[in-house]
Amino acid sequence: MYSSNRSLYCFMVAAEELNFTRAAEKLFMTQQALSSHIKKLEQQYDTVLFERRPRLRLTAAGTHLLSYAKKTIQNERSLMRYLQDDRRLERVRLPVGIASLRAKTFIPQILINFRELYPNVVPSFLRANNFNCDSMLRSGKISLYFGMNAPLDFYGERRELIPDKLYFVVSRFLLEQVLAEGWRDFLERNSVGLLPEDASRLPLILPGADSELRPALDSYFDQSALPYNIITEVSGQDVMLELCAKGYGACFISHSVFYGFRSMYREEQIYAFPVPGLTGLHDLSIFFDNSGGTPQYVMDFIECSRSTVEEMGREIESHLPKLQSM
Repeated sequence: MYSSNRSLYCFMVAAEELNFTRAAEKLFMTQQALSSHIKKLEQQYDTVLFERRPRLRLTAAGTHLLSYAKKTIQNERSLMRYLQDDRRLERVRLPVGIASLRAKTFIPQILINFRELYPNVVPSFLRANNFNCDSMLRSGKISLYFGMNAPLDFYGERRELIPDKLYFVVSRFLLEQVLAEGWRDFLERNSVGLLPEDASRLPLILPGADSELRPALDSYFDQSALPYNIITEVSGQDVMLELCAKGYGACFISHSVFYGFRSMYREEQIYAFPVPGLTGLHDLSIFFDNSGGTPQYVMDFIECSRSTVEEMGREIESHLPKLQSM
């Protein structure tokens, strides 16, 4: 459920379960994300909603808010059913450009949340680079696009969604193959941050020269004045991660991409290390034209994207330490 009622819905589930663990599982989110929604409501209404001891229970204010939340959620659902009637709302197409594949992690959840708000708006996605997306935005062929950095003569406005971070990813198989008995020492030395001299000891899968990540990685190794052993250049972080899982080489992966493919590697022994000192990365952003006459559903799609990515970003951070300790 999207909009300000999302926190109310999370509170309602927690109040009915009176168990944050079960409520978080039911909501398909982390306990940290659920607690964030509860805290937001407590700050908004300047009151305490739950007593934690001796057991979890609602305060008087919490009981009153639960009654209000149920009515509000029911009213919103009634509104959604009304809007879903094709006789009352004509279907509208929303053309969206994708200039960064890192947006793929977030788009499915964005679509789920946005459909609850506008069931008759049909998003249509086009894959292109930043320059072409910007040209299509100028000509009105798309309403907005997801990208990592703006073209030099960028047209329109920008909303930052999430900062980019890279993790160095390597399989246990490769570490044992290259470092033999020293592979555990590698894990310990790099647990709080990758050391360039250790990365240079391993065969590397890097993005191609035309990738937006490659200049940042080249600069990272140039600053350390260390040679690095490139065995393959690949277009697409998903392919890089597949090769890494098979022990072919180590690679640098965006945290959002790693999160998106995490379920594929739960049974694999793969380690991820943060990369300090890496500069030149860009934030994932939405670019759009707000010069006048922008439909409200477009602005709501942007806000839906921002709030969805913000919530998923917190979940990404909660998963990464688990992945690093596999």
